[in-house]
Amino acid sequence: EMIVEIVRLRVKPGLSQAFETAWAEASARYLRRQPGYQAHKLGRQLETERDYLLAVQWDSLDAHRAFMDHADFQPFAQSFWHFFDGERDLIQFQPNPAL
Repeated sequence: EMIVEIVRLRVKPGLSQAFETAWAEASARYLRRQPGYQAHKLGRQLETERDYLLAVQWDSLDAHRAFMDHADFQPFAQSFWHFFDGERDLIQFQPNPAL
């Protein structure tokens, strides 16, 4: 069943624009072509320029895990992880269409 991966990201001060550019390039090159990928949204928190929320829809948890195990994952992640300040908060959930 479809899942949504939600990640809260904090970017180092002054690097928001560089992060957004790196993310756009990496997601186009690696993420969007993965089997099971459906869509994603990345947005900046209104109160601060450093905090972002990323939501990625996958066909299944297995599809998400397959991407994390794929050879593309490391270059994808290395394209933008150096912009982060601290740990990333990750959750995965299954939306209930009846709610």
